[in-house]
Amino acid sequence: ATAEMVESPSVAGRLLLLFFLGFFLVAGFAAKLSDQWNLRKPFIAAGGLLSALACLSGYAFDNIWGLFLTCSLLGLGQAWLSSPQIILVTQVMDASGTDADSVLVLGFYRLVERFGGALGPVLAAVFIKQIGLGGAMLAFGLILAIGCLVTMLTLWSYKENATTYLETGAQAA
Repeated sequence: ATAEMVESPSVAGRLLLLFFLGFFLVAGFAAKLSDQWNLRKPFIAAGGLLSALACLSGYAFDNIWGLFLTCSLLGLGQAWLSSPQIILVTQVMDASGTDADSVLVLGFYRLVERFGGALGPVLAAVFIKQIGLGGAMLAFGLILAIGCLVTMLTLWSYKENATTYLETGAQAA
């Protein structure tokens, strides 16, 4: 994409670093706030919608600034939802009353998460080849927005508890 905008490969590398910088600077803060306020669902919703907005901004601004916004906002959105999502997964599993091992469930969740991380770039490449960069940004933005809304509707009736997974594990020992 940056080559089509007559930008150097180093610009592409710097843009990609924005994702990691945004994630690094915000993830710990978001995790701490979601624990202090005992709110996981709003953090997950905000992060998911921010991620969708990131892709849609790449579609809306078809220039280097659009890519800047996409990479930055995507890092921030993923940071905002990452830690609260892991805690909520363990809480939902514990509240379900099943005999499933929470470590096994968390491992499966991480496997699915990693699979998505590996499949994402491949899917993005296919979308870009088929419908162009703008179309791919629009498609991913819409998929993320719909996925976020479906997730929030699914979790709407789930009552969060104040105990984090780490506290539960410490009490059980």
